[in-house]
Amino acid sequence: MEATMTGLTLTQLESADHVYVLMRNHGCRLRLSEVVLSGAFEVVQPHIERGQLLSEVSTFFRSQAILVPEGLDELPACWLSALPTLLWATREDHWEKLPYMIRRLDLERGILCVKFKQEQPLEITRLTRWDELRIYLNQSLQPNLWQALSPRTERAVWSSRPDLRRELFRLPD
Repeated sequence: MEATMTGLTLTQLESADHVYVLMRNHGCRLRLSEVVLSGAFEVVQPHIERGQLLSEVSTFFRSQAILVPEGLDELPACWLSALPTLLWATREDHWEKLPYMIRRLDLERGILCVKFKQEQPLEITRLTRWDELRIYLNQSLQPNLWQALSPRTERAVWSSRPDLRRELFRLPD
């Protein structure tokens, strides 16, 4: 059973709604719809077989973060391939390991939801280091809801998904 406090519970902190509010408060506005992002995930593929990619990313987490998060196999390959580099960039130069453990990663409504093993519910609403990591990852993973597609990716979505052509011109709400 989860402890409820006057601030935010862990379920709230780990939710897509919380990340959306964080991003909006950080000055980010939606540039893509979730359906266009999904189409972009189909065309932006790393040059590695998915099974090998999962193995390499799991090895990174096992060796550099001690814990392999659940949900890796459900993430788009383009995000999966970028995660080790992005996470490694968050450490101080003298650190040999990441200072946090991610227990689960989820893609919800086009948003990366990160569940940290060490995070605790908050009594008051404030920006935490966990939230800063959520913002960083959601801004940095490509493609994402908060940045327009590159011309190359947009052309690829246009060609491979004619059903999304109208959506490509629509601005998200």
